Amino acid sequence: MDRRTEVQSVWDGDEKLRKAFESADVAMVTLDLHGNFRWVNKAFCDLLGYSEDEILGKSFADHTYNEDVKLGLNRLERFMAGEVSSVNFEKRYVHKDGSLIWVQLHSSVVSAQETDQTQFICHIYDISDRKRMEEELRQSRQELESRVKERTQSLQYEISERMKVELSLRDRELKLRENEDWTAFALA
Repeated sequence: MDRRTEVQSVWDGDEKLRKAFESADVAMVTLDLHGNFRWVNKAFCDLLGYSEDEILGKSFADHTYNEDVKLGLNRLERFMAGEVSSVNFEKRYVHKDGSLIWVQLHSSVVSAQETDQTQFICHIYDISDRKRMEEELRQSRQELESRVKERTQSLQYEISERMKVELSLRDRELKLRENEDWTAFALA
């Protein structure tokens, strides 16, 4: 069975559902029990920069950032063990041009009773802009905290130096008063 026939079998008997998936603005895919892409919509292809033919039949791990593959495999194992029927998590895909794409992925198990075929259906939302803003905010906070710490240390030093000067001036004032008292006593 070629990939096109497999994709068609996913939607057998439900043309409206197939059209809804294909025309959805949100990236959507179905995966088999091994994590291989069975169906992808245009929004997902656009997100990764690949054609449908370049994606179908490959594993989700082929397009997932290396550090996040284990996370996806862990979710797949939890599905297979029956621990969960849906998951929601953030991960990174690798675009065809090599850039990273942060996504929020929601995946559910779908079983077709008439074919006894189980698959995963995933909704994938591009959150790259949000992640970029979060990183910029984190860096700004870090820079601000560094400036505050630096300024606090500077102020502490200034206060310490002023206290030394003030103590020195008080000490001189006391010595001058003692001298004035002694001079006034000697003149009397």
